[in-house]
Amino acid sequence: MSEQKVRIAFVGVGSMGQCAHLKNYATLPECEVVALAEVKEELGRNVAAKYGVPRVYRDAAEMIAKEKGAIDGIVASQPFNRHGIIVPGILKAGVPVFTEKPLAASVQVGERI
Repeated sequence: MSEQKVRIAFVGVGSMGQCAHLKNYATLPECEVVALAEVKEELGRNVAAKYGVPRVYRDAAEMIAKEKGAIDGIVASQPFNRHGIIVPGILKAGVPVFTEKPLAASVQVGERI
């Protein structure tokens, strides 16, 4: 019986998303990066081509709507002041999420997340 790969999606593939995370997930034999969301369209296309990611979206909401059920988790490597915008939608969708620290720019946003 063969093991099924863990299907991962990415929200944000800028500096930390790409250099600290995507390049590593893309090399794990038990992991498959299936989609990414990046607001910078050209960056998203270039990174997807470089790492063999089949689908690219402009934002997390669209990616989740189209990929839910086809992904096992999302890596959302954002500047911490964006977590309060991105992470709640991912959690609301019921998708496990990995994000960077600190969690938020304020206690209030952290509590809301």
